[in-house]
Parts: sequence; C-alpha cells; structure tokens
Amino acid sequence: MNKIINFCFLYPLVASALNFQGWVSMFFSSTIGQLLSYGNVFLILLGVILLIKKRDNYTLTGNLWMPYFFVFFIMATIASVVNDYQLALLSSLVPVIFTLGFLSYFRFSENLRMFEIVVTIAFSIANIFLIYFVIINFDYDFYLKGIQLSYGLDRAQGIYGDANNAAFVGILGFIFVYKCFTPKTKVQSVLKISLLAMSAYATFLTYSTTGFVVFIMAFVLLNFKHITKTRLLLLPFPLVGFYLIMTNLSSLLAGVDLNPRQKEKILNFENLLKLDLDNVNTSGRDKFVEKLMEYIYESPLLGNGLDFGAHHHGHNTYLSIWADAGIFPLLLFLVLLFKYLERIFIVNYADRFYALSIFLGFCLFMLSLQTIINQPYLMVVFVYLAYYIDNKIKEQQAII
Repeated sequence: MNKIINFCFLYPLVASALNFQGWVSMFFSSTIGQLLSYGNVFLILLGVILLIKKRDNYTLTGNLWMPYFFVFFIMATIASVVNDYQLALLSSLVPVIFTLGFLSYFRFSENLRMFEIVVTIAFSIANIFLIYFVIINFDYDFYLKGIQLSYGLDRAQGIYGDANNAAFVGILGFIFVYKCFTPKTKVQSVLKISLLAMSAYATFLTYSTTGFVVFIMAFVLLNFKHITKTRLLLLPFPLVGFYLIMTNLSSLLAGVDLNPRQKEKILNFENLLKLDLDNVNTSGRDKFVEKLMEYIYESPLLGNGLDFGAHHHGHNTYLSIWADAGIFPLLLFLVLLFKYLERIFIVNYADRFYALSIFLGFCLFMLSLQTIINQPYLMVVFVYLAYYIDNKIKEQQAII
C-alpha cells in the first residue's frame, strides 16, 4: 500500500518538475498533454483518499495555505463575474490540488525523506537538460513557436521555456544536493561535487539577474554555519575580494565570446550589486508592472479576475494576487509568509539557514515571476518547507 501511495504523489511531482505535459503537448498533442495533467490530479486525489484513515498532525507552519486559496478563489471568481472576465477555474485548481495532496502526504515524516531524494534527482535532471540544450543550441520556447534559431542562445530556458524559472530550479537543485545528498564513498563525493557544479553552471547559463543574487545568497546561507568567531574576523577580506570580482565581471569576462544580451545581463548584475538601480535593466518588466498597477488602482479591493495578472504579464506574484483577487487575499498571503519566517527563526541554528535559503529564494523570485504559486512542483516545495520546519521544532521540543 505504501508503494502505491508514494507513486500517487511522487509520479505527479516528477511529471510536473520535468514538464512532462509541455513536452508531450509539443511532440504529440495538447489533448494528450492535458489528459496527462488530469491523470496526475487523479493520482493525487487517489493518494489523499488512501491516506484518509491514517491519522497524524497537519502542519502548523503552512496551515494558512488552504484558507488563503479559499479566500483567493472566492474573491477572484466574484471579480471574474463582476468584470465579465474569462474564468479558467479548472486549470487554476491544479496547483491547489497538489498543495492539498502534499499537505496530507507530508504528515508522515518518512515521506519527507522520500521527497528529498526524488526532488533532488528531478531538479538535477532538469539542470543537466538545460546544459545539454545549450550545447545543441535548442530552445523550448522557440521550438514551440516554430522559430528556427540561426544564432547561439543568449539565455538558457531549460525544459520550462523560461529563464527565471530555470534559474530557480537550478538554485533549488543546488540547495537540495548540498543538504540532502550525504556521500558515503569517494565516488559519491565526486558525484555530489559534479551535481553541485552543474546546478551552479545551469543557473549561470540562464543569465537571470534574480538568479545570480539568490544563488549567492543561498550559497552564503548554506555555509553560514561553518563560520566561527575566528573566521568571522577574517570574513571581511574574502568578502571584499568577492565583491570586487562580482562588480567587475564584465571586465574580467571581456575576452569571453558573449553576445550583447549576455553582456547586458552581466552589467545589469554589476549595477545591482553597486546599488546603481537607475541603470538596472528590468527587461521591460517595469512597464508591465506599471500597466498592471493601473488595473489594480481601478479595483484594489475586489480585483479583476482569475489569472488576470498572469495574462497581463505582471512578472510579480504579489501584484498578480492583488490584481486577480484584491487586497484581502494578498494580505492573507503576506501573513502566511510572515508565519513561515517567524517559525524558521525558532528552528535550531544548524537547520535554520537551509530553510531560510529556500524561503528567501521563493520570496525574491516572486518579485520577478508571476508563476511561482501556479507551478505545482514549486508549491510542493513550499509545503515541504512548512513540514520540515515543524519537524525540526518538534525535535527540539522533544530534547527539552
């Protein structure tokens, strides 16, 4: 029975993380792709039914997810009806069903370890494919649109067709390999180092400004526990050196054959580190945000309708929630995030920075991606983090 339950949850997770639906739709038909997606939803619901008789505690950290989704969908549906906006309710419910399912699945602590193994492998595969696509000069998004590339890729978009999405998966892959892969032999040690290097390289190939910043932050947080008092005194020297290198990347890479857009992205990263925000190129996102804000100001309380923010390319999860369903779901979402952060700082020092690296990654990427909480596999990671925090707090209380 446990094998069936694991399959009901972990196969849909892998299918979502590796974008099976997108690839099947591309090479076969969109109908088969949709059937695959609905099949994953069916498996999740079946898994929930099989777990109903098993009793255990739900998460305290993530217990606001379902109230948030309830309020969001009620408000967004009302806004859709009032504004006569198209209502794509069925597809929007897929990440909610994944969230509901894994809120049930993660009640059992042994499932957390199973998830860590599976998601580490899945994200590593995604990063390997990203590097391979760069080598063969293949772009998912262009291929989907029937565009033949006559030049080298300027930004890797991986198996998702989105550079920022691919960058976040690269960073999550790095974090999970770093924390969850404990090598026991020299061969496994070499494998771990190789996977870490590939995850870092995959993130770099996306030329995502947000990705560069989040990767550096995650790397520092993951290694923060190794900083002793002596090392802390010596820390300013390597930090200054690292900062000088990062703020002069364009000069250091002058001899590398980079195309204009790649050079622009590196210069963008330098300007961000120098806090020269006036010269940070947002790739046109500021115009989308300004336009979205106009719609938000027109209906700040009720919102404009389900998926309104995504349809208008807001490139910001927080603003998309506001644009879709009004201010109240946004406030509830911010309360949910604050609860995560509050509980993270209760976790012991050794595990706190691992949780923080994932959480802050979500918070920062939600500033440049509107699809974070619309992606089932990312929502599963968010739910996993809640249970990870809860379990660590329980372990501490048991010791006391």
